[in-house]
Amino acid sequence: MRKTVLFLLTLVLMLGAFSLANAITIEIGNTSTGTSFYLPIYTGHNFSYSQQIYLQNEINQAGAITKISFRFDGGGSANSNNWDIYMGHTSKSGFSSKTDWIPVANMTRVFRGNAFTGTLGQGWLDITLQTPFNYNNSDNLVIAVDENTSNSSSTGRWNTFNGSNCSIYCSTYLNNNIDPSNPSGTDSELLSVKNILKLEITPVGPADPIDFNASTHSDSQIDLSWYLNNVSNNILLAWNTTNDFGTPSGSYSAGDSIGDGTVLLVNSSNTSFNHTNLEPNTTYYYKIWSMDANGNYSNGVTASATTSDGHVPVELSSFTAAISVDNFVNLMWVTQSETGVLGFYVLRNTENHLGTALTVSELIPATNTSEQQSYIFKDSELYEDGLYYYWLQNSDMDGSMQFHGPASIQFSAIGNSVPEIPLVTQLKPIYPNPFNPMAYIPFSLKEAATVNFEIYNARGQLMKRIPLGQKAAGNHRIEWDGSDDQGHACGTGIYHIRMTAGNESFSRKAVLMK
Repeated sequence: MRKTVLFLLTLVLMLGAFSLANAITIEIGNTSTGTSFYLPIYTGHNFSYSQQIYLQNEINQAGAITKISFRFDGGGSANSNNWDIYMGHTSKSGFSSKTDWIPVANMTRVFRGNAFTGTLGQGWLDITLQTPFNYNNSDNLVIAVDENTSNSSSTGRWNTFNGSNCSIYCSTYLNNNIDPSNPSGTDSELLSVKNILKLEITPVGPADPIDFNASTHSDSQIDLSWYLNNVSNNILLAWNTTNDFGTPSGSYSAGDSIGDGTVLLVNSSNTSFNHTNLEPNTTYYYKIWSMDANGNYSNGVTASATTSDGHVPVELSSFTAAISVDNFVNLMWVTQSETGVLGFYVLRNTENHLGTALTVSELIPATNTSEQQSYIFKDSELYEDGLYYYWLQNSDMDGSMQFHGPASIQFSAIGNSVPEIPLVTQLKPIYPNPFNPMAYIPFSLKEAATVNFEIYNARGQLMKRIPLGQKAAGNHRIEWDGSDDQGHACGTGIYHIRMTAGNESFSRKAVLMK
């Protein structure tokens, strides 16, 4: 028993040491010997509120801020321990006046409670944040402290260093507490000093890849696509038949394991991958991470798709794009057989990326015949030169879907005198319909308007509200994942989707089929 306890104690200490090793402490202004009565709080008044701006080059580390420390120089501190602390990103490097407050609504409250007990002695006051703040290391950092304990004490001093209009504060000797959303008091000042500070930061890795998407290609293939992150870090890609993956560290080769997952791509700059030789009617899970030059990995993002069951709803023999005689794009496809197919949608993108492609057609009904059928759709809403990519989506009566393509074509608008189709305010056809699990709801606005969506079940019960607020004129699209306002999955059935735009209202039906 004693050996077991010692082992567990050793393990806890090792894990604690590991956690501490991941965090770093940054000291800002620590060589200064200046002091201030007013920052971060003014103990000589009943209540006080302050904001201080710390520059990016003073911090120079992205990550989660988990602890903040102010250095107390001496003096009174009793009756001044009830603090609210806020943090936020800001483009400001200083304040223009003593009323130039950064809105507290733009910040995150990271601590509420007693910052200390009793009275402070000279030295660091360490405050562990209840909500870590993820600092991006590109903006400056604003720190606001709201002191809420009535009654004052003799004035305490805090160590500071010089800046340029980098702090403002207000305080009051009255019994009315200061409202951080509208700060005012009996005393206020714009200051060119700020607190000497320590920040404990857990560094973060690179940003995740963007728009990771998995789509069913056939009973043996799933197509994956993504964008590299904003600094184009290479990626690590893995798959599994359950949504369980380990945390990557070190280096890998294709075929290696990450937890229960298997590596597909390593240190790759690719933005797509076709996963082949899969089993029919099987759900596959994928996770992708960015990796930087130092071997750090991002948190990773996941996607999943299910191979078809071996029964092919559409046997497609061709899908092509061609310029029409009136200088539009004709999309043509030929099916050899169709079974249980509701219809087709055509999607378009200016990049070879299905995940961000827009649907440009309404539902094109299928014929569901064993004989060869030919289809054509004209894309007449192209107005700019460029290379365009098209995909064909077949939506099946059971709510499933498959994608084919892309077909690409170079388009030139020269000589195309067809005027732009004027915008109208409308709720466009929902697709796929039936859907499972995601419905895409496109709409357009002739002019800017306040837009709200409400989704009702067949009994007229309001299931979901989607307030969008003010939207600009143009084409828009929202998504509904089939959940209600409480996040619970809605059941199979007919749903009425109502859009209000200003004083106008529109409605369409969608079928959720599970």
